[in-house]
This record gives sequence, structure tokens and C-alpha cells, in this order.
Amino acid sequence: MDFVIRNILTSQSDFSSSVDEDTRECRDKLWWTAPHVGFTKLNVDGSFNPLTGMMRFGGAMRDSEGAWLWGFSAAGGMGSVIEAEIWALITDLQIAWDKEYMKVQCETDSLEVIYMLNCDPSSLFGQTKRLLEQLKALLSRPWEISVSHVFREANMIADYLAHFNSRMNHQMDEPPVVYPLKNRYR
Repeated sequence: MDFVIRNILTSQSDFSSSVDEDTRECRDKLWWTAPHVGFTKLNVDGSFNPLTGMMRFGGAMRDSEGAWLWGFSAAGGMGSVIEAEIWALITDLQIAWDKEYMKVQCETDSLEVIYMLNCDPSSLFGQTKRLLEQLKALLSRPWEISVSHVFREANMIADYLAHFNSRMNHQMDEPPVVYPLKNRYR
């Protein structure tokens, strides 16, 4: 039976509200959690095929109730895995900006990009340096934005969209329909 992605990652009823802070922090990195009230959450991911050198990226924006706002899937040409992750952030954040979402909590499963955002760009070179500079310029616009790391398990929607369609770029106003995760790995 098919169902919509937005219902896959929002259920946390199996967890007690009495868990300690360390457990809560770990859980929040393993399952999608809603953003603060008044914010939207953007999950992004890049993918890279080492055999072809082709990049893909995707992302999904949801509101503080977990409702789907939009999604995006794109091909990014030739590059590297880190460039695919940075392109995912640039592309999806630009869409959020263009759609006038001014309070955004963005999540990626790429620790490398998080580290690069906090490092001295003079240690980088080439395309990666140019992309990181473009990303930092986008983040410095007048909006309330955070970019944080989550584990891959909490970022499955973006991972799915990064692999969604290998030949087309498109935005989705409705979430794609997929098979339930519990049946996906049988």
C-alpha cells in the first residue's frame, strides 16, 4: 500500500516524554522533528554517482505542523559529493528565499558542509570554494536561518528526492507517493 512521505517521518508516539536530554537530542537527529512555531524546516541532500561523476540533489520544506510546503529534485551535472551537498543547500535555500520563507531551519546530513561553513575558506580552492562562497552569501541575507546536521535517518525525505528522477529538475507542490519504509528493506 502506498502512502505519502509526509506521514512517514512525523510519528514519534513510541517515545516517552520523560526521556532525558541526551536521549532527546539523539532522537531528534534520528527522526524528523518539527521546527519551532513560526519557522519552516528545509531538509536537503546531495547525491553523487562515482561511476558517472553526476550530481543530484533534492530537498523538502515543511511547516511547524509537519505539513508539506514544497519539494525539489534536480540534476546538477558533473562534480563531487561535497559539491552535490553544497548545491543542494544553495538550490533549496534559493527556492525558500524566492518563496519568501524568512524563518528557516535547514538540515543536512553532511557534516563536511557544516564544518566547511565554519572554516577559513582560504584552505579551499576551485569549484568547491566558489560554491561555498555562494552559499555563505545566501546565508548572510536578511532572514532568520540556521543550518544544522542531522543523521541520514532524519533526512530520508531529502535523500529520496535527491534520487527521485535522474533526468528532470522539478518542484513539487504535493509530496511524492512512495512505499512504506517498513516494506522497503525486506
